[in-house]
Amino acid sequence: MKELVKFAEVVVDIADRKVDRPFHYSIPEHLIEKIGPGVRVLVPFGARKIEGYVIGLTANPSVAEIKPILEVVEGVVKITDELLRLARWMATYYMCPLVAVLQSFFPKGSYHTPMNEWVSLVPSITEEELVKVRRRAPKQGQIVDALQLKGSLPVRQILKELKASRKSLTSLVEKGILDLDFQEEFPHENISRELEKPYILTAEQTRAFSLIQRNLLSDNYQTFLLHGVTGSGKTEIYFRSIAQTIEAGYQAIMLFPEISLTIHLIERFKNRFGSQVAVIHSGLTLKERHETLKQISQGRVSVIIGARSAVFAPVPKLGLIILDEEHETSYQQDATPKYHAREVAIVRGFLNKATVILGSATPSLESYYKAKGGKFQLVRMVNRVEQQGLPKVSVVDLRQELRTGNDGLFSSLLQDKLRDRLEKGQQSILFLNRRGYANFYHCRDCGHVIKCKNCDVSMVYYANKDQLKCNYCGYHEKPPTDCPACGGNRVRHLGAGTEKVENELQKLLPEARIIRIDSDTINKKGEQKRLFKLFEDGQADVMVGTQMIAKGLDFPGITLVGVVLADQMLNFADFRARERTFQLLTQVAGRAGRGQLPGEVIIQAYSPEDWTIGAAKEHNYKKFYEQELRFRQILKYPPYSHLARILVSGKEEEQVERVCHEVAEVIFPKQKSLGVALLGPAQSPVAKINNIYRWQIYLKGPDIKKIRYLIAIALNEVAQKRNLPRNVYFSLDIDPLGMF
Repeated sequence: MKELVKFAEVVVDIADRKVDRPFHYSIPEHLIEKIGPGVRVLVPFGARKIEGYVIGLTANPSVAEIKPILEVVEGVVKITDELLRLARWMATYYMCPLVAVLQSFFPKGSYHTPMNEWVSLVPSITEEELVKVRRRAPKQGQIVDALQLKGSLPVRQILKELKASRKSLTSLVEKGILDLDFQEEFPHENISRELEKPYILTAEQTRAFSLIQRNLLSDNYQTFLLHGVTGSGKTEIYFRSIAQTIEAGYQAIMLFPEISLTIHLIERFKNRFGSQVAVIHSGLTLKERHETLKQISQGRVSVIIGARSAVFAPVPKLGLIILDEEHETSYQQDATPKYHAREVAIVRGFLNKATVILGSATPSLESYYKAKGGKFQLVRMVNRVEQQGLPKVSVVDLRQELRTGNDGLFSSLLQDKLRDRLEKGQQSILFLNRRGYANFYHCRDCGHVIKCKNCDVSMVYYANKDQLKCNYCGYHEKPPTDCPACGGNRVRHLGAGTEKVENELQKLLPEARIIRIDSDTINKKGEQKRLFKLFEDGQADVMVGTQMIAKGLDFPGITLVGVVLADQMLNFADFRARERTFQLLTQVAGRAGRGQLPGEVIIQAYSPEDWTIGAAKEHNYKKFYEQELRFRQILKYPPYSHLARILVSGKEEEQVERVCHEVAEVIFPKQKSLGVALLGPAQSPVAKINNIYRWQIYLKGPDIKKIRYLIAIALNEVAQKRNLPRNVYFSLDIDPLGMF
């Protein structure tokens, strides 16, 4: 009974494990009607006043002396009961403070939605009274004429368009001729556009959609893995599924790996669903983000588009969540809470009995394994739409090119193909997943490599600025003329990045119009959109870029894709290196031949016999999956196990190393009996970033609960019993995607 519930359980807005528990506060009489789970409040905490979240109500507080809640934070979207359940699951699974999860749901800071004044004619007003108004005050007569025609209008529109005075409006309100009302102002797009009509599905699309449609029309939870080759028409399946969801009275969340790379896709969604679409992205101001979330929470839109954080959109009636390119690593959050949007979407779908669709041409091994095992329903599309064939792929052995005297970035075959496309007025893509001009600067006498003074990484050379730069902390300096280690003067750059590809291409094809897209060229707002638009409009011949151009591009003019150094990606010290190489090769190859003209792909490599490159050449996901799965099974890596990473970091290397060993000492005697393997302790592959030293431990085992149990015991003992230094920190990754 509400009158007995006068205490609230509040988690305070401090993401610290020491205060990761609810605190009890009394609810003042004047706030009882406003307080409930999910409400943001201001509370006294020690000598401070701090914001927090109400996560529950109770009649029996745990302590005798209870301080009162000071006030409710207005202008903030309430966290629903369903999102609170999701937050509790995330805090448990990812071993992070509950408040850290709640903080990630909505932007910090309150914002009061501005109110618009609207006026309308009083319904009971007679025509005779209006005639009198027109006769006595012509300007007031214009106002009532406009309102008779439109029904109601914003005050500011009347003042501007009719050049009426505020006094005229006030007089009409006071006389009882007009009603004055207030409506919330939303940043919602009301641009009138002709909506795109669905096209006729292919037989394969029809089969795929019918499988998903049956679930959308039922009350059952199901996750589908939509495995369709590039260009097979997965987007149209998304459209149909969303339309079906809206028709049933529900809302849909559509996730993309990176919103900035899918601008033209967002336009397609708006062309299909018009003003029903709301987009959440990092470029929104606090005002825009608050108002968009409020709009969503009130059910004013039906399609919510965004990157990973949009999975938390406060939709009141969730019916569908879609993750496009579900294999993408950018769905993993790299700051606490270190969640994966795919796993969160699956749990949220379960909580809401909503359908979840994971789409990809190159699914993650974990997702495909679950689909083959029956946890997901596998839906396959193996053909491109409109009888488009998959591009022809050729692999060039760069060792042979060296033997013939060609030591440049482009093989003879790729040079010929680039010239051919330029002569025919067709477009090409050149892909290399490295920024800058050269990967490092080194001494040819002693082998010394120039490293960043703040990070344990080599500096990247940028020729256009004649500068060495660290891509971790941003530190830069002029390249030395003499070796700082031996004093020799044979200091040179080595390796290749996208800047070098662009420069070499300009020399090869001086008449070509070249666009480079990487994080160095699109650092200005709107620059990426501008460059993509140039390419789409045919005002550029060749696009050079990193993985930013490997996905989401659907330009019919692209008939050639060149992968400059395919096996460069294979050499990372990560068990997922082959999987990522195959995914990137397949995805970038899929940009070719999406129009009427056939596509062609040239893959250059120093190890062309590698089976990963062979599977990509054949567009053969099944071959790659089966081979890679055997490797994972032998080494007991995911999907045959779970991984967890404990990162220990701090400014004093000796302290960091000691604490990391102490954590391992607690885990070691217990890990074997629980079926958990201990890997480490060891320096992180990047041992120092921005003067912070890093050591790490990995735990591997089939049962994530046992792994989390070991972590909790170890961190608790080291933190509480072993005098943990103040400037040493722990960071936890559950199911990490990188071994870095």
